[in-house]
Amino acid sequence: PPFLALALALAPLHASADLKSVWFVSRHGSRAPDPVVNMVCPGLSDVVKQFAGIGISPSGVTGNGLREMYSVGTFARERYILEAGFMSEMWDPRELYMDAASEPRTLQSGSAMGQGMYGGPSHFDSYREPVPIFVNATFGKDNLGEARKAACRARLQEDTQRWDAHHGEKLWKKKEVVIRALSQLCKVDLRLALDYSDGMDNLGDAIKDVTDLMMFAEREGFKVPWNMSLYEDARAIALEQLYGRLYLTPQQKTYMVGMSPLAMLQHFNKSINPAEPQPYLKMYGYHGHRELLYALAAFFRITYHFDRPGFRKYGIPSGTTLFFELHDINETDVKRLGVDKAGLHVRLVVYAPCKKALDKTSGSADVLCFAQAYRFGFYTSNDYVPFDIFKQHIQRQIQSTGTWEELCNYPPVVREKQKTKTCSNQKNNTVFYATLYVAIGAAVAALAFLLSAPW
Repeated sequence: PPFLALALALAPLHASADLKSVWFVSRHGSRAPDPVVNMVCPGLSDVVKQFAGIGISPSGVTGNGLREMYSVGTFARERYILEAGFMSEMWDPRELYMDAASEPRTLQSGSAMGQGMYGGPSHFDSYREPVPIFVNATFGKDNLGEARKAACRARLQEDTQRWDAHHGEKLWKKKEVVIRALSQLCKVDLRLALDYSDGMDNLGDAIKDVTDLMMFAEREGFKVPWNMSLYEDARAIALEQLYGRLYLTPQQKTYMVGMSPLAMLQHFNKSINPAEPQPYLKMYGYHGHRELLYALAAFFRITYHFDRPGFRKYGIPSGTTLFFELHDINETDVKRLGVDKAGLHVRLVVYAPCKKALDKTSGSADVLCFAQAYRFGFYTSNDYVPFDIFKQHIQRQIQSTGTWEELCNYPPVVREKQKTKTCSNQKNNTVFYATLYVAIGAAVAALAFLLSAPW
C-alpha cells in the first residue's frame, strides 16, 4: 500500500509542561486461535490442542499475551509517570480512562496493561488498586473502534466481496503454490473448506484464520509442522489481502476508523480548553483489535515497519500500541526539536512488545523493548506535526469521502409502512357506503314524488 512514514529514535520527555494530553489505541496481546480454524484446517488440530494444553480457552489471551500487555504498561509508566512526571504514580480516575471492545481478550489486555502501568502486585497484601476497564458499547454497536462490526458491517461486506471477486482472485491465483502448501498442511483444499458456522464463506477468511493460528503458535514457541519460509509467505498473503479488503478505497479509509479521529480531537481540545474543568483527563485509551490500528495507519498514512519474522513491512505484532501525544512546545525548545514555531503539536509514538517481554527467567515482563516516533505521510518534515495541520488532515479526509455515518447509512433511514386494511375495516366501509347509497336513493325518490304530486 502507498503509505509513507519514517520511524525515528525516540527522544525523552524533558518536562511534563511540554505534554498536554495522550490518546492511545492498543492491539490485544497474543491469543489462542478462533474456534472456526478447527473446521477450516483440521490438519492443524494438534497445534490448536497445544493452546488448550497450557490452559487457554479459544480466542483467549495467553500468558505471553499478558506479558506483552504488561510491558506496554511498563513503557507507559516509564515514559509518562517516571520520566515526564505527567501522571501520578497511583491510578487516578481523573487522569486515566480506558475503554475496550466488548470481547474478553481486549478486556484482559487492558487489565494487564494497567497492572504494568501502576506497578502490579508482588503478593496480595501489596495489591494496588486495579485499573477499571470500561466497555465502550455492547458487541455490534461500537462505532468508536469497531465500526466494521457495527454500523459499517454491511458496507464492509459489500466492499470485501468486490475486492475478492477482482483483486483477490488475481492474488490467490498468483500465490497458488503457497495456498496449495497451506491446503496440504490443513489436509483439505482451502478453496473448498468453507463451511463456516458464522457465515464466512470465502478463501480470504480461510487464509486469515490459518495464518493467525500460525502467528500465535510461533509467538508461543510451540512445535509446529511448517517451516519459516512457508510461514513468511503465508503471512505476506494475509497482510496483502487485509489491506486490500479493508482499506483499499478512500471511503474505506474513512469508515474503518469510525469515530476515532474525531474522538481524539475532542479529547485534545478539551485538554486545552480553559472552559473545561482542569486538569482535564490526561490520558484516554482504547483496547481493540489490529483492524483499528491498520485503519488508523491508512487514515493518517503511516507505514509500520517491524523487522520480525512474519511481519515485514506493514504488519504489526500483538500488543502494538499507538500513543498520540499533544505537546505544547515553547520558544526555548523550537530549535532543539526542529519545529518551525512554538505552539501545539501532535506526535505519534509506537510501542511494540518484543521477545524480551516474554522472558520468563526474569520473573516478570518489566522490560522495555523499543518505541519509535513515526512521521505521518501528510507531514514528513518533522515527527512533531502542528496541531492545526493535524486537524486539517482529518477534516479534509472526511470532507473528501463523506462521514462514516453517510458512507454506512447510519442511522438507517426507516420508511413508515402504510397501515394494512383489515377485514373488519373493509366490512365497516362496505356497510357505511351501502347505507349511504340507500339514503341517497330514498332522498331522490322522495324528491321525485313531491315534484309529480298534483298539488
